[in-house]
Amino acid sequence: RAARGQEARRMSVPESSNGSPTELLASGFRRADVVRLVTQCLHSLGYERAASELVDESGVQCWPEPVSRFRAALLHGEWGAADALITNLHLPDPASRRVRFLVHRQHYLERLEAHDAAGALACLRERLAPLEQPHFALPPPDGCAAIAAAGGGDGKSGNGGVTVAGREAAPSAMARCGAGGGGSGDRSGDGDLGGARLGGSVQELSTYLLCRSVEELKARSGWDGGGGASRRLLLDELQEHIPPSLLLPENRLETLLQQAVRWQTLHAPPLTPDDVSPSLFEDVSFRHDGLPREASLVLEGHTDEVWCVAFSHSGAALASASRDGAIVLWEATNPQFARRALIPAHSGAIASVAWSPDDTLLLSCAADRTVKLWNCPAGGCAATFREHTEAVTAVVWLPSGAHFLSSSSAGKRVILWDLGGNALQSWHGPRVTDLAVAADGARLLAVSGCTVRSCPLTAGSDGTPRVGTEDV
Repeated sequence: RAARGQEARRMSVPESSNGSPTELLASGFRRADVVRLVTQCLHSLGYERAASELVDESGVQCWPEPVSRFRAALLHGEWGAADALITNLHLPDPASRRVRFLVHRQHYLERLEAHDAAGALACLRERLAPLEQPHFALPPPDGCAAIAAAGGGDGKSGNGGVTVAGREAAPSAMARCGAGGGGSGDRSGDGDLGGARLGGSVQELSTYLLCRSVEELKARSGWDGGGGASRRLLLDELQEHIPPSLLLPENRLETLLQQAVRWQTLHAPPLTPDDVSPSLFEDVSFRHDGLPREASLVLEGHTDEVWCVAFSHSGAALASASRDGAIVLWEATNPQFARRALIPAHSGAIASVAWSPDDTLLLSCAADRTVKLWNCPAGGCAATFREHTEAVTAVVWLPSGAHFLSSSSAGKRVILWDLGGNALQSWHGPRVTDLAVAADGARLLAVSGCTVRSCPLTAGSDGTPRVGTEDV
């Protein structure tokens, strides 16, 4: 009674002089909405007096009067009052019917828990059944009364009977209640009013009458009892059918805070591991070691996907190559990366480009089975190399700048070239998709499937390079 009196006092407080509830704050949120969230949070933290004083001073109720009374009735187990108050919520018919079903399902389960089989059956017949579609017929009152009256009250089964939440019932009467035949009640559609585990249909709920003990009832239904968290969980479930402007989602302010921290975490991924614990007093932050995270410039000039880019060794130029077969040279010293040249280089998609050590030449290879050598910065073609029989996937220079290597993944072939177009060495092996040469020119790395193969690079007496192919 004291709790209900406190609720009534909150309903009658006048509007506060601290601003209109409809006033928009600098953040763009309505004052009343923020006050409601804070009041709800104070209630959830157990600060009832502080919540009451906030309501008195602000003149803003956490819940509208019908919702507040409805919520209080649910939490106090006043099921008749809760049912009557549903009408005052002015919900559309499908939502109203589902809300009533969920409320009386809780009522029904609590009657079973209290060993009140007659009350449970009355709730099942008079409250729950009218809310469901007519495809499931309940027994006549005399059949249900027979269940309630059958057997002794010792909680033990005998003479072929079954225990109904601690009371014994006749199997024939139970069969007439639909508990035994015709499926599990695991249905969907208009007749399935929600709550698959607790019982989404009258037929499924009626099977709980067969439980021999409260423990079995809880185990079968996944319900923790009227004294557990079930009434709070009922409020969560009702939230799906009652607009949040009426029934605030439980712990809404805490949920918003968690979402804010999660959003910051997702949008600021750590680049270096730090033990960062979320704080409500500062934004989530991580060390980024100066690595840029936002694009300051977008270069456009290709007509299809760009597959590779390469800065010149001096950093003064950038080459981009595309599936459109073109190479674009960009002035990297220009703040806007002005386009220096557009080269229609190949008749197929370009897989790789590589600058010579002195940045005067550029190699490109493509799906048209060729490797081409380009003069820079003019962009004229100096030579075309045609030994490969399949698409060429990678090119790499040797440090001398007088030789280079190319590979064809599909052709399973790697070729060592000089700038005169002579294939100095060629060998077949696994599919090689990429190549790299050590800065000192001593080793060649070849990417092949899940492996990276290392091959020695040596020079003959005449200075011609050789690749040790035994490891390829």
